[in-house]
Amino acid sequence: MHVTIHCESIRTASWLHDLISPGSLYGVLPTKEKVMAHPPHVTLTPLVQVRQLSKTFRRDNGETFYAVREVDLDIYRGEIFSLLGPNGAGKTTTISMISGLLTPTSGDATIGGHSITRAPLAAKRLIGMVPQEIALY
Repeated sequence: MHVTIHCESIRTASWLHDLISPGSLYGVLPTKEKVMAHPPHVTLTPLVQVRQLSKTFRRDNGETFYAVREVDLDIYRGEIFSLLGPNGAGKTTTISMISGLLTPTSGDATIGGHSITRAPLAAKRLIGMVPQEIALY
């Protein structure tokens, strides 16, 4: 099971209340076809664009499985954005690919117009990331 989340913008708590799907277990927002309004502080050019981003891994038996499958999302300047989902949904893998810590199997993301696959250093210069758990090796 995979879920594609597209959040146009959340400005205040009232926006969040209007956008959350009724009865949704994780507060998943409706698809972009249902949410088209942009508050005045949000530009119409996404700062982060993710298109068809996927990551596969091989199990010990040689079987390939998707950790992330064909994720599309846009994040606009001034927007508050979060990925929600159960353990194993691919949230950390998605953020790791967008931030350049993990190479996608397919698809691409751009940060400020710089591709994470074709211009990773330029994209990384625009990213600041604080992981939930700090792992030092």
